[in-house]
Amino acid sequence: MTNNNILQTALKALSVLRLVSEAGAPISMSEVAEQADLSRTAAFRMLKTLEVAGFVQVVQGGKRYEATVNHAGAASFNDALSLLRRISVANPVSGLDEAQLHENTKLSRPQIRAVLDDLHRHRLVDACGAGQWRISPGILGYAQQLLRASPTLAALRPIMQTLSDETGETITFFRESEGFQFVTEVVPCKQPLSYSLPIGSNHSVLRGAAGRAWLCGHDDVEVPQIVHRLMALGTHEPAVGPEALIRDAIRFRKLGYAYCHNERIENAAATAVPITGPTGRIAGVLSVMAPVFRLTEEQGQLLGPRMVALTRDLFGSNTCISGENSEKQLPE
Repeated sequence: MTNNNILQTALKALSVLRLVSEAGAPISMSEVAEQADLSRTAAFRMLKTLEVAGFVQVVQGGKRYEATVNHAGAASFNDALSLLRRISVANPVSGLDEAQLHENTKLSRPQIRAVLDDLHRHRLVDACGAGQWRISPGILGYAQQLLRASPTLAALRPIMQTLSDETGETITFFRESEGFQFVTEVVPCKQPLSYSLPIGSNHSVLRGAAGRAWLCGHDDVEVPQIVHRLMALGTHEPAVGPEALIRDAIRFRKLGYAYCHNERIENAAATAVPITGPTGRIAGVLSVMAPVFRLTEEQGQLLGPRMVALTRDLFGSNTCISGENSEKQLPE
C-alpha cells in the first residue's frame, strides 16, 4: 500500500470515528457506511479496527457503536463551561438529562458523559435520578471567598449573630437566582430540635417565608409580574394560588417582613425580611427558622418588626421594605 493510500485510509478511519463520536446516540454499521460513503464491508472493517484499538465500543447487543469515553475527544474547558451553563439555568430540582444537553450543545453523548463525570468528581454537578443532572451545592465552595467578601454579608453577619443570640434559632441568608432562593450563609440553631438548610440548597421564591420576603421586596406592580412569569415556566409549584400569593406579598410588604409555617417544611415556621444591598436593590433575604411550636404566628409577628429594625439602615435607607410596625419586645 502506498503512503497516499495509507493516508487516505487513516483519514477515512478518522472520519468514521468522528461520525461515531458526534452521533446523538449509538450508531449502526449501515448508518456509518451511508454517512461516510463507504461500502458496508469497509465500514465493518474500520469499526472493528477502531473497536480493537479502544476508540469505539459495541452496544445494544452488538448492533450499534459508540465512542468510548476516553477517546471520544477530550472535553475542553469550554465544553465543561458550556454544559455547566446549560445545567445552571435549568430547574434546580429536576435538572437536565443527556439528551437535553446534547440538543443544546455540539457535544456527543460520550463527550457529555465524560464532562459530567469530571464535573461530578469536582462537586460541580449532582445526579438527581433518572439520568438527570443539576448544579451541586458544592459549587458554592468555589465561590466562598467571593461570597464572604460581599459587602451585604459583611454588614449582615453581626446582625445574624445578634438574632442567633436573641432567639437561639437557625439564622439563614438567601440569595435569589432564576426564581430560586439559594442558602448562602447559616448561623446554626443552638437548640436540640432545629431546622437548618445546607449551604447551596434552594427552593422556589413562590414558597415559604423567605420566598414571600423576596417578593415583598418588590413593588406592587412587579410582584404580579414575577409570580405569573415564574408560574408560566412550569418549574415552580406555589403552596397557594397565584392571586393569594400576590395578596400575601403585598400585605407583607406593608409590614416589612413575612411569616409562614407548615408550608415548605412540615412543622417548621420562619420569619424573614428582604435585605437591600449597597446599590439600593434587593440583595437577598434574612430568615429566622424554628419548629412551629417555638415560633408561633404571634411570636413571628413580634420577631418581624425586630428584624426590620435591625436591617432597616444596613446601607442607609432600606427602600425595599416599609416596616410600618414599631419594634416590639421579643417573647421570652
